[in-house]
Amino acid sequence: MWMQTYTHKRILPHAPKIEDIVLEDIAHSLSLTCRYNGHTNTFYSVAEHCVRLSLIEHKSSEQWRLMHDASEAYLGDIITPVKLLLRSFRPIEQNFHSLIAQKFNLNLKDYNHQVMLAEMILLATEARDLMNVNPALDWGMKTEPLKEVIKPWPWMRAKKEFLQRAKELNIR
Repeated sequence: MWMQTYTHKRILPHAPKIEDIVLEDIAHSLSLTCRYNGHTNTFYSVAEHCVRLSLIEHKSSEQWRLMHDASEAYLGDIITPVKLLLRSFRPIEQNFHSLIAQKFNLNLKDYNHQVMLAEMILLATEARDLMNVNPALDWGMKTEPLKEVIKPWPWMRAKKEFLQRAKELNIR
């Protein structure tokens, strides 16, 4: 079974090829995919999440922080608790990460601790702003959210911002 992308690529999810990976497909799909499986107060796209993550003041990994969820454009956004139960999913996801790294000349070693630290900061912010929970009290998080309040973008802006940020980071 294959899937068709926005740019009309036919991809075999179990056997993707590097030429199937297209930045426009990633931006388009992620801009129309809601974070937290849609359990937010309003629509908040994975693309916007990725852009915001790439902008957090941090030591490195801006490119991977933008592209860290790129595989979701092809595999969907499966929530982390379910991913942990699907043992056969991880190798498929890792294969997409490897292809995305090759396609956009990203170092897989940079997809690491730095990405996860920034992710925790944004997760605390998203919990506060998009789910009306106190990250420390309700989720036991020790990470402080950003001072900035997230006001979600429409999907078309999220797509545009994602593509613009990719250009700024020399991802083509």
